[in-house]
Amino acid sequence: MDRELKAIVARARSDRVSGASEVARKAADSIAAFLEDSGRTPSRKELKEFAVALVNSQPNMGSMWNLANNILLSDLSSQEIRRICSEAVRHHSSAPGRIGARTAALIRDRVVVTNSSSAAVLDAIAQVPRKAKTKVLIPESRPMREGVALAKRLAAMGVDVTLFSDASLARAVSRAEVAIAGVDAVTPRGVVGKVGLMHLALCAKEYSVECYACADSSKFAPLSYQPDNRPPNELLANVPRGVKVENVYFEEVPQRLFTAIITETGSLKPRQASACFSEMRIAPELRDR
Repeated sequence: MDRELKAIVARARSDRVSGASEVARKAADSIAAFLEDSGRTPSRKELKEFAVALVNSQPNMGSMWNLANNILLSDLSSQEIRRICSEAVRHHSSAPGRIGARTAALIRDRVVVTNSSSAAVLDAIAQVPRKAKTKVLIPESRPMREGVALAKRLAAMGVDVTLFSDASLARAVSRAEVAIAGVDAVTPRGVVGKVGLMHLALCAKEYSVECYACADSSKFAPLSYQPDNRPPNELLANVPRGVKVENVYFEEVPQRLFTAIITETGSLKPRQASACFSEMRIAPELRDR
């Protein structure tokens, strides 16, 4: 595989903070730039190997799966791949704002609890008028603490924000009126998101709090969830002998635990979301993924 294509895969794999849409947008932008700057089209074998590697770099991100699947289903010409990547960049640049507009009406003047950090959630809160009485509760989201970064961004915008430890999520949900979370994939079996999403959804059910997943259409993918274990030193430096560290970033949550899944075109009930996969074309190289 070309060195630059390997670098695109490596950058996608090493991005441990950005949401699925942003990771896919960066990858699509890099692929288009590579094809334009290099002036050559890699071999069909090389492109297929690259597309599979792209999926494996972030195996739980539906947007990466769809980018790779669209490339594999194309004629693999430079012109067609650049078109696919340009469309992906446009989609990922606009979808969070469109989802945010739909979500903003649900959270106005309410106490909102979320999990991790999401472009769609950020856009939703940003589109609520500052004169509204919306309050946001955010867990720190270890190990990368992207929740802290989100809290700082919202506070700078004048939003009423409370930051709390991940272990306090149940207590936060008990004080909330609505829960929202950006997710990384919607599969035929469930919703995949940052660890803590299951905790959020179960607590919302226990306290009868509406719980919404924010997912644009590119995140609907028939992928199989994989416990993608990350570096142990993010949790514990100098791991002592006899201690096994599980640093899993993602988890799959049953769709039935969500009130609805909010997309850029509307809201779907869980059974409606499951029906979205019936006519999806899958490249042969991805059928076991």
